[in-house]
Amino acid sequence: MFSLFPALLIRKNIALGLLLGFSVLGGLYVWAGPAATWRLWQVPSGGPPFMDVRVITDGVIAHRKGLDPLRDNVGDVSQRRLNYPRIWQSLYGLGVDESSANAIGLVMVLLFAVGVVLVAPGQTPLAVGGMLLAVFSPAVILGIERGNTDLLMFFLLALALALRRFHGVWAWGVVMVAFGLKLFPLAGLVLLLGRGRKAALVGIAAGAACGFLYVLFILYDLILIKQATPQGAWISYGLGVVSLWVAEGHAGWGRVVWVLSLLIAAAVLGVGFLRRGKAAPAEEGPSLDAFRVSFATYAGTFLLGTNFDYRQVFLLFAIPQLQKWSAEGSAGRGLLARMGLAGIYVSLWTLMAEQWLAGRDVAAWFAFGFGELAQWSVFAVLVWLFCRTLPDWIGRNGNDLKGAVPEADSA
Repeated sequence: MFSLFPALLIRKNIALGLLLGFSVLGGLYVWAGPAATWRLWQVPSGGPPFMDVRVITDGVIAHRKGLDPLRDNVGDVSQRRLNYPRIWQSLYGLGVDESSANAIGLVMVLLFAVGVVLVAPGQTPLAVGGMLLAVFSPAVILGIERGNTDLLMFFLLALALALRRFHGVWAWGVVMVAFGLKLFPLAGLVLLLGRGRKAALVGIAAGAACGFLYVLFILYDLILIKQATPQGAWISYGLGVVSLWVAEGHAGWGRVVWVLSLLIAAAVLGVGFLRRGKAAPAEEGPSLDAFRVSFATYAGTFLLGTNFDYRQVFLLFAIPQLQKWSAEGSAGRGLLARMGLAGIYVSLWTLMAEQWLAGRDVAAWFAFGFGELAQWSVFAVLVWLFCRTLPDWIGRNGNDLKGAVPEADSA
């Protein structure tokens, strides 16, 4: 476990790149002001910084008055109800209040940067540049501007990935902590697949059981959270985005598009499963673990319907492995990997084009459609590559293949 700290030092190139990038971002913020800074990425902003953190910290005001922030978050600057599990309210007992938002937001950005270093690719200029291009994309900058808790979830899953190389139980525990805070990180348990059949089945089954009991325990709160969570086609991804966009003008057609979207997603999953094991066995290792977590978090949230673009931050986990596969130069996995990388970068940067072209009807529709095509392509590529690289013990179309040779850490 203590090897984590030397690992941070070994990845000095990505660390230096992040330090330079965030220094420039901070300098722009101080010199030009927040509005001008975020406008460079066409990130919509308004109100005080770290607005998504404030929905939590401002809840202390309702808490002091004996109110439930999940029902009546009277202290929030935009009167938004708290849409996080009640466990977050335990922060109030630790002294967190409405004045803590900026500090918490900055800590989450710092932890996110540490998480990027933990899962960084090799130190070649192309690998580092590819990761930095994703880190400083409009979708990720949106999460930084909002101070969204997905930055913290990214760090926790990155920490679990690093711990998985030393002790699976610790990795399992970190994933469950993230799940308790925001539910969807439970998908991160797929990182156990590379530990062998018994360890993976026990860990995933135990996580699923704990998750089921936790959801039952907070089920009524989840109803309130869902009611308080906005959904729409604006700066979002997921299989429900196009149907919501169509429904804005034609409600009936919106329902038709929703059904078609479900059928397409089911077809992608079905074809991916049927073609499992068609590629050569993948080498188990840190980058493949991270790719599996990226697949599970992105595909899982994609199927939920809609998510704001900042949740695409979990695509960063897939980049190191896709970079390795894309270097294969083959017409199979290598081609899919290159398609996946292209789709990821388009998805992460489309927000800029959509915002810049807003109000210009034909051009705005084109940008929206291009972004949706990229996001659906990413979903399909991740599904197909995940299914093709399932561990041997799950079954590769009935073939009994020998275990793959563990991969050395590329750092």
